[in-house]
Amino acid sequence: MPRIAPSLLFNELSISTSYAQDRATMLAWMHGLVEVLKTAYDRGIQSFRTGADFRKLQLMEDDYNYTIQSWCDDDGYDIDNVTRDFLLDYFSRDSYIKPQIDDLPESNIIKRRIAKGFISGYEGAPAIGLGYAYLLQHVAISFQSEECWNTSIIKLERLEPADDDEDTTIVDVKHADRVTHLDIHHPKREYDGNAKHPETGDAEDYIAIMNLDRLKAQQALFEGVQPEGMDEIFAYFEGRFYVFRPHRVSVGLYHGYLVKMFRTVHKKRVLKAMLNAGVLDQKDYDKYIN
Repeated sequence: MPRIAPSLLFNELSISTSYAQDRATMLAWMHGLVEVLKTAYDRGIQSFRTGADFRKLQLMEDDYNYTIQSWCDDDGYDIDNVTRDFLLDYFSRDSYIKPQIDDLPESNIIKRRIAKGFISGYEGAPAIGLGYAYLLQHVAISFQSEECWNTSIIKLERLEPADDDEDTTIVDVKHADRVTHLDIHHPKREYDGNAKHPETGDAEDYIAIMNLDRLKAQQALFEGVQPEGMDEIFAYFEGRFYVFRPHRVSVGLYHGYLVKMFRTVHKKRVLKAMLNAGVLDQKDYDKYIN
């Protein structure tokens, strides 16, 4: 089923309304952005969505010509080659802020909202990155340029649809300008590669030993959904269901199992969470709920 993979979306307001006053400040901003990007990448977020002009954005107030691309090319700031190559690769992925929706079904809510017209604003200014972050339910990221961006949630004006009968609503957008914010939205998830047999008892009726290799199990864990009120993460991967249970000691470490059948008490909650997250479409949900 077509699905828009988790991504980070750049909040252009964090640089378009305030430039760095000196090089030390500019370097601190870039360091903060890179730290968030690298942490997100390590947690399975492969896409960084920006405007087409991202690399051309001005960083310094007193130097119109010093852009993000200038920083990437600057040998004077001891940027190691690994970091530089990572950034240039990450910056080039899904460079368009607007999601590609052609392959989504007509019933998809994101496709329908974009077709109707979707406008968003923050304190009176158009907010493209924040708006699409809300629409996708992904995370917007900002430079640490103003105190207003030092928050894990941003209040956004949503105007939808864009016509004379606009309905203005204040909505919450997931946001990060530092790693501590990202930890809230995308906590560390690491698969323990030591396959474990189910514990004795009726657990064997519901789960079995993991049948995926370590890389695929890690991918399934990244893509999994944690239903509200549950510690486990559930994934639908290559046509089968999996459950990941947190390690009893190490935070962010998980054991994984193949799901043979859902417990009746959990089935609806798990499948509904997957439907809401776009992991299952309505057809698959109807198939498995019965």
